[in-house]
Amino acid sequence: MNNLTFKETISLAVGIYKKSFKITFVLAFMLSFISEYCFVYLMRHGMLDYIESNGKDIPANFPSGSILALIILVIFVATIFVYAMIILLQAILIQEDMRNSDALKLSLQVFSKKILSFIGVLLFWAIVISLLSIFLQYIGMFIAILLFFTVFPAILLEEKSVLKAIKDNFIIIKDDFFYMVSLAFVVMVLMTIKPLITFVVIYFLKSINIGITPLEVSIENIIITLINSFVMLLTFSITIATFLATRKGKLSV
Repeated sequence: MNNLTFKETISLAVGIYKKSFKITFVLAFMLSFISEYCFVYLMRHGMLDYIESNGKDIPANFPSGSILALIILVIFVATIFVYAMIILLQAILIQEDMRNSDALKLSLQVFSKKILSFIGVLLFWAIVISLLSIFLQYIGMFIAILLFFTVFPAILLEEKSVLKAIKDNFIIIKDDFFYMVSLAFVVMVLMTIKPLITFVVIYFLKSINIGITPLEVSIENIIITLINSFVMLLTFSITIATFLATRKGKLSV
């Protein structure tokens, strides 16, 4: 195992963030916009009333089952594609001196070969973090982040199965426990501070009576989308930096 330091890994993460920002921000913004727009659509079509009634009262304008299924499918497909492409682009651009267009082509080639494995690990992680968060709240969320910290890039950037990637991540945790815990804590803070920043922004905008834009998305939703995009890229940059710091040589993409 390399001599790993928290400061050097964060510095590498910042470098990854800057090097790949232009092309990856477009992807992150696209996913955040889709998710936020779907959320706004559901809230404006009775979802809030449905939740407040604990599922007992279905509003007249509540979306049909087919529309709900379509929304879920769109978000799911967009999430898979964007997450995978951000990971690949960040890793490739920080290691190879190539144009964004060439890095995008290479990322698409790799993604097409690893799509099934990536879908599997993403679903597995979603189940794990959901269950642990329900029973252990923030502690459970932290454990889930730690256990999968380098798994996503390992699936896409190395010839490894889901179980092998999880096992290798566990070995890294065992060999450099405090290093991994510190980095996982930073990611968890980013993931949890995002809703707080969003709440502050919404409260501020409402206090000055900001209205709705012609695109039917309020200024607060646009700002939330931007916040989500910036934070998403930074969290992935940290995981990619950790993955690279714990591997010797170049990646086999």
